[in-house]
Amino acid sequence: MMSSVLRILTSGILAGMLIKTGSAEKIADVIVQKLGEKKAIAAITIATMIICAVGVSILLIGTGTLAGIIKASALQYDVIQILEMFHMPAFVLAPLSGILMAGATASTTAGATVASQTFSGILLSEGVPAVSAAAMIHAGATVVDSLPHGSFFHATGGSVNMTIKERLSVIPYEACVGLTSTVVAVLMYMI
Repeated sequence: MMSSVLRILTSGILAGMLIKTGSAEKIADVIVQKLGEKKAIAAITIATMIICAVGVSILLIGTGTLAGIIKASALQYDVIQILEMFHMPAFVLAPLSGILMAGATASTTAGATVASQTFSGILLSEGVPAVSAAAMIHAGATVVDSLPHGSFFHATGGSVNMTIKERLSVIPYEACVGLTSTVVAVLMYMI
């Protein structure tokens, strides 16, 4: 358990420096330049594979990279177009972006941060109150935040000596809890 805590603290310090110095954004820029703005999904996939390949200790570097890729790509506009195509109200973007970004980063904190940085301007311009948008983004980010490419998956499984298979079996229950909190947040803040 202690080694997990030390890895997470170390990665936070390292990632903070890389994000503060602009290195994580530079990594994102290089990936987007190589693949092009229209291939955001491929860029996110590559960044996630890099995160998984090198382990949890540089998870937050990858999170910063993912945030840069998403902000530099057309992905945010594609999500908005899909919502418009289905005639969905603007507030649906808040929980949906939380879910999508938490899935990409396997982290509530990173998912909510990336979603709010990427979609807050659109949500506010569409008249969604800031507190409501923040609550729905955060609630949405709890739906799929415990995926295997994140530190939470490994820290919680390791703390109770679960095998990977056992830990994977818990994900649907965690998703149900997250989805319930998302529905409650939407009902409380927008309906």
